[in-house]
Amino acid sequence: MELKCRNCGAPIPAENINIQEMLAVCPACNHVFEFDRGAVARKTKHRIPKRPARLHVYEEDDQLELSYRLVFGAGPTFGLVMCSIGAVVSSILFVGAIRGDEPPGPVLLIGALACVLGYMLAVFVSTTTRIIADEDSLEVISGPIPFPNSDDKRLNSHEIARVYAEPSMTSWADHHVYAELHDSSRITLVTSLPYAHAHYIALMLQNYLHSADEEYEDEEAADMIDSDAESADDSPAAVPTYRERRSG
Repeated sequence: MELKCRNCGAPIPAENINIQEMLAVCPACNHVFEFDRGAVARKTKHRIPKRPARLHVYEEDDQLELSYRLVFGAGPTFGLVMCSIGAVVSSILFVGAIRGDEPPGPVLLIGALACVLGYMLAVFVSTTTRIIADEDSLEVISGPIPFPNSDDKRLNSHEIARVYAEPSMTSWADHHVYAELHDSSRITLVTSLPYAHAHYIALMLQNYLHSADEEYEDEEAADMIDSDAESADDSPAAVPTYRERRSG
């Protein structure tokens, strides 16, 4: 059985756990809290669903890494289509304006629009999002092309109470992944993903960090992830997945 402090997230040694009274004392902050034996026991019963397509999972040297590219919810998919159409149309208009000896003003305006849309299209198709978690931190990194509206961030693992996924307020088909801190505030980790990808990421991070007494236990969500997920054989064979390491 492994416990972490509900106040600061520090690991609780065995000598600070009272099994009879279900109480624990944190050696780091002296926080005293109750725990539920059943909640801890349920961790061994939890079923990990199949990994969704194009989502890669690696665990090596006490570090969990999740990465994905070209995994879009409904909103970003629509944006990608419109951006692609706009980039093509504006490029055609730009070439036509140059050949037609149009005034410099309209030519520059259309050229600038084509550049902006082309840049956004390059960001859409090239960006890889990496979520890296270890005992001390949880970091979200995206690239290689910089973009102002980036999800990049770094959190202290000990401050995270739980990780979960919820539907977007603007689109039921898009889901965001959040980290809830011990002070009840929440931070958005990654956004605008399909249901299976968002909930799988939340599940893997929650189970890895062990930041709360209860693991992610939504069996209906697990069933939906399994039904939506495709074959997971695209991970490099040389690097074991988190699921394989947990079951090994």
